[in-house]
Amino acid sequence: MNPYLASALMIAASWIIGYLLGSIPNGVVIGKVFFHKDPRDYFSHNSGGTNVGRVFGRKIGILVIFLDALKALVAIYLSFFIICYTKLGDNFSWFDGAYYAAPIAYWGAGLFAVIGHCRSIFLKFQGGKAVASYVGVSLSSGWLLPVTMALTFFPIAIKKSIVSISSLIMSAVSMLVAWVIAIINMIVPFNTQIFTWSFGFGGAPSFGLEFAIVATIITAIIFIRHIPNIKRLLEGSENKA
Repeated sequence: MNPYLASALMIAASWIIGYLLGSIPNGVVIGKVFFHKDPRDYFSHNSGGTNVGRVFGRKIGILVIFLDALKALVAIYLSFFIICYTKLGDNFSWFDGAYYAAPIAYWGAGLFAVIGHCRSIFLKFQGGKAVASYVGVSLSSGWLLPVTMALTFFPIAIKKSIVSISSLIMSAVSMLVAWVIAIINMIVPFNTQIFTWSFGFGGAPSFGLEFAIVATIITAIIFIRHIPNIKRLLEGSENKA
């Protein structure tokens, strides 16, 4: 098979798998199976962890947030390991002889997991607000962004007691950090894997321009999904945590 066609098919397969994994509606499944209720019938009518926590309790909400982050992480690492460590990825081409396309596949899988979370095929293209899934994508990049997210989200959440504003600021700050690393690496190339879980020894998804682009798109999705929250924030009527 032509290596370019093989690469395109692998990218498409990674994105489709990412979307299907992201579409798994953890909050709705847990609500209907264990509580015989749909969280979308209450409060913000959302299937994400924050609303699930309001409906079924904080512990269940945290569980759903964890599972929603996990599905994005699994999508990325599944694509990464298939492409980089199996024969299916042997023909993954260097486009124009200078660019390795694997990051497009596995970070794209993360992006489509986020899209699936927001527009689940199992929920008639409804879903959550992308924050938990973005955390999963960021966890796949290494330790730097999760630390950035924690240092941004929790102080604001504790002070303001408003999840939406904490989530918006967290996503924007983490996106800016991703771009700072990507731009510095383009100007003065260095081993960005010092920020990954490989700790500089290889064997982890690359942390560079492709991730920064995906982080930007996801941040835009998060802001779009939070437009009603932003309006309430400006009006001073946003719900507390």
